[in-house]
Amino acid sequence: MKLEWSGNSARLKGTGASGEVSVHDDKVTVTVKLGMIARAAGVKADKLEASISRRLANALSQTA
Repeated sequence: MKLEWSGNSARLKGTGASGEVSVHDDKVTVTVKLGMIARAAGVKADKLEASISRRLANALSQTA
């Protein structure tokens, strides 16, 4: 997955998925759109969301 940053936002591009990351003073928003390839490979949206949330919480707790 590649990130292309522009200010406080980044576009996500990768095989089977795309999306955006936005960083604000009080929150980080991550939007991921799974393509047909990812869904066909068995990527589950709820498990992906839980993994992103867990990793983001861990990364943010290390910077506080």
